[in-house]
Amino acid sequence: MQWLSLAADATSCIFVVLLLTLADLVCSVLGGAIFHEPIVSEGSGSMVIVRDIEFASTSEANLLPFYGRCHVAYVPSNGVVLGLSKLARVTKLFASQLQSQQRLTSQILVALQQELAPKGAAIVVEAHHLAHGPEADLFMTSASSGCFQDISSSCMQASLLL
Repeated sequence: MQWLSLAADATSCIFVVLLLTLADLVCSVLGGAIFHEPIVSEGSGSMVIVRDIEFASTSEANLLPFYGRCHVAYVPSNGVVLGLSKLARVTKLFASQLQSQQRLTSQILVALQQELAPKGAAIVVEAHHLAHGPEADLFMTSASSGCFQDISSSCMQASLLL
């Protein structure tokens, strides 16, 4: 029965690691990849889009995995842009926690807003939840801010690209 006790200890250690708050790492992940590009500030509000960022996470509700893709778009403000690979890193950073799909979507949006202060940002997350079986339907969540919330803006049209 000693092996059962060791297995329980190992499992509890794994969950402690999963439960650590990684939000503090966002600044360090993004900090070195934020660039001030004068050509962007002179531009016409062009958009940065990164599609198909693959992730896997564990549901906080049932401790079963969910996996899928995240699509991120933002309109830079004052020439501030982010290295594209960092969007994937932030997505995977938040996905490494016990998570809900809705909160994952919101956390990515808030991180972008806090670090870049863009004119607008939009996040779309599509995921399969294994709690609904191996052939589960695709669940989609989205979050947006700034110009992506204004239906009349060209940003909203572009958000359809996500």
